[in-house]
Amino acid sequence: MKKIDKDIFEKNVAAAINATTEVYDMIEPILEYTERRIKNELVGTMMDKLDSVPFLEDMVMKLICLRAFYEQIPHLDIVLTPTGFGVVSNGNVAPASADRVKSLREQIKNSYDDAYDECISMLIGTDWKDSSQAVVNIHHILYTGKMLQQYADKPNAHHSDLVLYNSEIFSAEERIIRKISSNQFDELLNKIRSDEFLKEESLVIFLCCKYIGLCIMKKYNEAITVLDRIENTLENNLEAFPLYKESAAYKVKHFEHYKNGQEDSTFFWG
Repeated sequence: MKKIDKDIFEKNVAAAINATTEVYDMIEPILEYTERRIKNELVGTMMDKLDSVPFLEDMVMKLICLRAFYEQIPHLDIVLTPTGFGVVSNGNVAPASADRVKSLREQIKNSYDDAYDECISMLIGTDWKDSSQAVVNIHHILYTGKMLQQYADKPNAHHSDLVLYNSEIFSAEERIIRKISSNQFDELLNKIRSDEFLKEESLVIFLCCKYIGLCIMKKYNEAITVLDRIENTLENNLEAFPLYKESAAYKVKHFEHYKNGQEDSTFFWG
C-alpha cells in the first residue's frame, strides 16, 4: 500500500484540512500502527493484494486515516478554522468547544463505520472469504449498519451500532438454528462470505434478515410468520439444502412413530 501523505490524509478527513501540516504531523506517527490494526481486524492477507479489487486500496487508506484521526482527537487541542479543524499552536486562539469536538468525533466515527461496511462489501467473494477476519466480521446474518437500517428500521444506524443489538441478533439466530440446524446456518454464512448463492439460498438469507430485523423491532407476531416461511422454504427445496436434510432438526420433524399391526409377533392393544 502506498504511503499516506498529507494530501491523502486530508482527502479522506476533510475536517482536518489545514493550510499547514500541523494536524497531519501529529497523526502521521500512528498511521503505520493503525494500518496494522486494520489488517489484523479486517483486511488480513488481502492487505498485500489490495490492487486486485477496484478501489479497495483507497477504502483501506480511508479507514486508516479516519481511525487514526478519531483516536487522536482527545489528545489534540482542536480549533475550528474557516477551512476546517486545526490544532491550537498558540495561547491566543481558543480551542473548539466540547460540544463541537464531540460532534466532530461522532461525524468521524460514522464515516469510519460506513467505510468499514463498504470495505467488507469489497472483500466479500475474494480470497478473504476463507480468512479468520471474514469469520469474525461476518459471524451474523446481519453484519452491517446498512442492514440495520434496511431490516430493523434504524435509519441512523452505523456499523458500531451492531453491538447494541447483539443480544437480539444472537437470540433470533438461535431460533433460526433450531429450525434449520447449525450446519445449514453456518453454510449460509459461508455463502455470504463467498458471495455464491443458489436462488433458494438467497431467498432464505433474505428471510433470515427480515426475521432478525422484526425481532429487533419486537414485532414478534410478524416474525413468527417469517420464521415459518424460512422453514417451509427449506422443506420445499431439500435438494438446495442437503445439510438441513441430513440434520437432526430435519429428522425430528419427520420422525415416524412406530405403528404396530395385528400381523406383528407382539401386538399392543390401544
